[in-house]
Amino acid sequence: MKAIRIHEDGGPDVLRYEDVPDPVAGDDEVLVSLRAASLNHLDLWVRKGLPSVPKPRILGADGAGIRVDTGERVVINPGLEHGATIAVIGEHTDGTHAELIAVPETNVFPLDDAIDFETAAAFPLVFETAYRMLVTKAQLREGETVLIWGIGGGVATAAFEICRALGARTIVTSGSEEKLARAREWGADVAV
Repeated sequence: MKAIRIHEDGGPDVLRYEDVPDPVAGDDEVLVSLRAASLNHLDLWVRKGLPSVPKPRILGADGAGIRVDTGERVVINPGLEHGATIAVIGEHTDGTHAELIAVPETNVFPLDDAIDFETAAAFPLVFETAYRMLVTKAQLREGETVLIWGIGGGVATAAFEICRALGARTIVTSGSEEKLARAREWGADVAV
């Protein structure tokens, strides 16, 4: 299969588009034929060596595609549970910037036909990051107020949606009047 891998830390010049062996699904894993994958800041940090990971490494945390054994449309949850710790696809294991990926079956979820692969691949890691920050760590409750710095980015937008779903008051900031106007349309309580 084709994949984008790094063999050393560095800038964009260390990315290699190359042939690699097809992954093999192990026990409790499924093979997904990827149709879309996103690019996250995590991918940039891993490429730069922040943190440095074992090489070669296929980057990419988020992806959506076809489950090979069933033909089902699926989206991949990039967080791999290991007891009290979390590993992330593309950082701790090979990622989604490839034609195929083997992932735990528990990390693969059906994808509604109304959602295209590109949209599905764009949201898992940012929503998981925002959810862990707001719900798991901060234990956000209805009626509380949250300051969301830099509305318009992936994690900030996900945080905004989670706040709205939980009934929290939102104060958003941005250097872009266009992004502030959009946040007001979405229902931000305060946009500065």
